[in-house]
Amino acid sequence: MKNHLIKALIIVGVLILQVGLAYAVIKYLLPPGKSPIATDSSSVVSSEDQQKQQEEQKKEKEKEKEKEKKKKEKEHETWDDLEISEISKDEMEKASSILLEDVVVNPAGSGGNRFLIVTLKIFLKEPLEGAEADLKLPAIKDDLGVLLASKESDWLVEVYNRDVLRHEIMNSLRKILGDEMVLRVFFEKFVVQ
Repeated sequence: MKNHLIKALIIVGVLILQVGLAYAVIKYLLPPGKSPIATDSSSVVSSEDQQKQQEEQKKEKEKEKEKEKKKKEKEHETWDDLEISEISKDEMEKASSILLEDVVVNPAGSGGNRFLIVTLKIFLKEPLEGAEADLKLPAIKDDLGVLLASKESDWLVEVYNRDVLRHEIMNSLRKILGDEMVLRVFFEKFVVQ
């Protein structure tokens, strides 16, 4: 009988210890208001709260999509205003060209994990020769690298952004070579990885 009493006291002691540990965990380790024991009313309230949160998240996502759509529409409006001058067939036949092959940059925000390879053909009114070419080609390559590296890869992969990029490249080239010198810029290769 004594053995049974000792065993019963040990079991009661272990149960009391477990209840005490559970209380300590609930009181000190769980954030306030987060009880692991849910009553029916609290579970109903929390599911209603969850539904409200999900609806709010959906509304936020829809607002973000709408903002993005408006932003793209606004960009399209400005693309229509891009001025790439019409060049006559005679001017193109007389034009000289520069080929910048395999310009490689890491797009902005890629952390060096993505890259862009571009080959450009630039048509000029007059050829770049001698000392002028030696002075201006490094500046052209540098400006082109800085401009391309300033674009994010998500922006670069959108096909309709290439006209915007072409326009920006032409403006950059015109600053270096003069407004009348640059006739056209073509992408012969455009790879984003």
